[in-house]
Amino acid sequence: MAKLKKAKETEKKKLAKLKKEKQLAEKKRKDKAAKRKKAEAEKKRKADVARKEKVAKEKAAALAKKKRKEKLAREKAEKEQKARELALQKRMAAEKRAQQAMVSYRDVIRQKIQRSWLKPSTSTSGLSCKIRVKLIPGGSVMDATVTKSSGDPLFDRSVEVAVLKASPLPIPEDPTLFSYFRTLDLNFNPKE
Repeated sequence: MAKLKKAKETEKKKLAKLKKEKQLAEKKRKDKAAKRKKAEAEKKRKADVARKEKVAKEKAAALAKKKRKEKLAREKAEKEQKARELALQKRMAAEKRAQQAMVSYRDVIRQKIQRSWLKPSTSTSGLSCKIRVKLIPGGSVMDATVTKSSGDPLFDRSVEVAVLKASPLPIPEDPTLFSYFRTLDLNFNPKE
């Protein structure tokens, strides 16, 4: 009996030891699983943080790039606007000079034609005709055509002859202004 009791105790101790080892192994397995789970969670958290940082950096870079593009576009638009304004000012100044030159040269041209004009003795004071004069560079008359007749063919023809006789007509030396004098419409009446 003592042997049986001793064998039972040994068996009990063995079972207790096995149970303890099993519990220890189970605890180790659970600890290992918990560590792995914790490590995976940490890895996932770090990956999320890294992804969020990357997205934030990309957004910041995209925003900076967009702002740079907008700034460059704004600067380009301002530069183009200034260039347009400057070109407009230059064009307006050139047109003003051209208008002034045109007025003064028209008077000089008209005077030169009138000095060459032999007015018909039959013309009355109420007559008037409009003539279109086409010039080539240098002021030579290429064509003189009555566009609005006075009703008196002799009067109209005398104006055409006077224009042709006065050729070359005085024109500005500036070649850019010649375009204003390429075709002139002039009115003539015997009073002038």
